[in-house]
Amino acid sequence: MYALYSLLTAAGMVLLSPYFLIRGLIDGKYLGHVRERLGWGFPQELRLGSGQGRNEGTIWIHAVSVGEVLAAYPLAKQLKERHRDRPLVVSTIITVAGGTVLRARLTGPRQSNGK
Repeated sequence: MYALYSLLTAAGMVLLSPYFLIRGLIDGKYLGHVRERLGWGFPQELRLGSGQGRNEGTIWIHAVSVGEVLAAYPLAKQLKERHRDRPLVVSTIITVAGGTVLRARLTGPRQSNGK
């Protein structure tokens, strides 16, 4: 069943990619975040270091929807206040509207949503 699901997913991506590429070129609002959506825009603070593993002490919050961004805001604020010496990374793969909410609400910590 897993193989069938994987095959259908791959076929769907291949068949639908021209549509989404054209939509992205026309609308111009989704192509700016392709790297992050494919997992290539991983925050520097969370990447494997030079033999040292992940950067110790970094706090990472990942929000997917606008609701999650709004729910994570008080948590991020409290964590930043309690742990001023630790980097706070907020990552997201949300829509343009969600990214706007994220940028408006979370000032201070580095935002890894392509901006």
